Amino acid sequence: MITSMGFFDSNSKPHVSAREFHDMRARLSSKEFTEEEIDRTAMIFRADLDEPESTQTGIDASEVDRGIAWMRTNAQVHRISSEKISTLEKLLKEKL
Repeated sequence: MITSMGFFDSNSKPHVSAREFHDMRARLSSKEFTEEEIDRTAMIFRADLDEPESTQTGIDASEVDRGIAWMRTNAQVHRISSEKISTLEKLLKEKL
C-alpha cells in the first residue's frame, strides 16, 4: 500500500519551512539580533516548525500572525524589542 504521494503530499499552502527558518538565522544576525534573541525566536515558533503531520509542517501565514501577536503582547517574557519583532515579521512574510 502506498501511503505517500511524493511532492504532492507536501504542505500546499505557503509556509516557512524549518530549513528556511534555520537559514534565516544569518539574516536575523545581520539585523542586529543577538544569538540569544534568535534562539528565543526559534523557541517561539518551534511548535509550528516541528508539527508531526507533514501537511502541517512549517510556519504558515496565520501562524506567523499569531506568533508575532504573542511576541508583541509578551515582550516582558522574551525581551525582544518591538523594532526587532517588526523586522522578524517582515522577514517571515517575505518567505511566504
